[in-house]
Amino acid sequence: MTPSTSPFGPSSSGAERPSGGPTRVALVGAGFIADDHRQILAGMGDVQLVAVCDPDLPRARRLAEAAGNCAALADVADLEGMGVDVAHVLVPPDLHVPVARRLLEAGIGAFLEKPAAPDAEAVRELAELAARCNLPLGVNHNHAFHPAFTRLLDRVQAGAIGRVEHVRITWSVPLMQLDAEQYSHWMFRAPHHIVFEQAVHPLSQVHALIGPVVSCETTVLGSRELLPGQVFHDRWVAAARGKHGTAEVHLAFGQGFTRSSLEVIGSDGCLEADFTHDAVYGEVPSRWLDFWNTYLASSGRGRSLRRAALRGLFAYLTATLGLSPRRDAFFVGMRESIEAFHRALRAGELELAREHEHAGGRHPGGRGTRLVRGPRRRGTGARSARSRPARDGRRASWRGGRAGRQRLHWTPHDRAARASAPIHPILLYMYDVYPH
Repeated sequence: MTPSTSPFGPSSSGAERPSGGPTRVALVGAGFIADDHRQILAGMGDVQLVAVCDPDLPRARRLAEAAGNCAALADVADLEGMGVDVAHVLVPPDLHVPVARRLLEAGIGAFLEKPAAPDAEAVRELAELAARCNLPLGVNHNHAFHPAFTRLLDRVQAGAIGRVEHVRITWSVPLMQLDAEQYSHWMFRAPHHIVFEQAVHPLSQVHALIGPVVSCETTVLGSRELLPGQVFHDRWVAAARGKHGTAEVHLAFGQGFTRSSLEVIGSDGCLEADFTHDAVYGEVPSRWLDFWNTYLASSGRGRSLRRAALRGLFAYLTATLGLSPRRDAFFVGMRESIEAFHRALRAGELELAREHEHAGGRHPGGRGTRLVRGPRRRGTGARSARSRPARDGRRASWRGGRAGRQRLHWTPHDRAARASAPIHPILLYMYDVYPH
């Protein structure tokens, strides 16, 4: 394997690019999410999409043609010799680890769509392989870059509500796959898969605000049988205690009405983000009498909602008429996450994301650009719980262990690290509710 002139470590042999040239990227998997990655990469001047790889070659060709000047391949092995620096792994979750392993062994870095894998140990081994190969490894947590969450986090970091004390999230969403009775989809193949497919979004935000989880209790509130023997838990609630506060997360899947929101209660006020409508509003105490304080709080919330409504309407109309680029909240979160990964990649700021104290004693603190590449030494990964299977109305709890001191975790106050987390402690717990 010939070393590349890339600043990112070894690359596959063959077509090497000049030092300082664009990052050469491949898309592995040409399914639903791949076109969003293609559009975002096309808007990045320091990135060149050179290949699309998918076993369905006609599908790979269609995406490659949309990208222009891009090869279409049917096998990951065909990427060797193309000088690819990093591949975006967009295959089904159960294939993330084997595909990423093949890429790393071929000298190509990997940027995985969430979830990294439904197996914590496999993710740790993958991180160790990336470290040995001196190659980048990241995971795309786009909801940590949702524009409403970014605005809320900016205000929290500025001390607008003082110290974070409690976080409450509602994630009540429809599932088009459930409505269409696509019960063979990966998220329905095992009871815990839905947590990795959907709950990773709110859990990543919880971790950003309260840090590593110290203890957690999870209750399954509702279940249904999709097919004989195929159980789907459609409602959950989790209560967690983190290093910097507490949290409640309500998860409901397949709902007729969408409610996706996050509330942060601080020592000096509160903030709320409405992800469905991309709005953020808050309240802080004033020195006035209660009646006037109530007026100020309500009118301030009204102004925030009106601004959000106008901003959303303007963005939709201008994008629909072709007068501006796409700016919906989902796409913006994806773009910011992917750009953060590549920005840190080019800056050479690739090291293990580690827990550290927050600037000024507040949480979260400053924003850096460190990404998970792999543990520096063995035996420091997060340890998951061993719990009995949870059934409706029954709780299974987990406390302490090394999970509050793990090295393989998502650094909450690093924007680029938000795009690179392999796994979260609370997610490890919910995964191990179902031993396998």
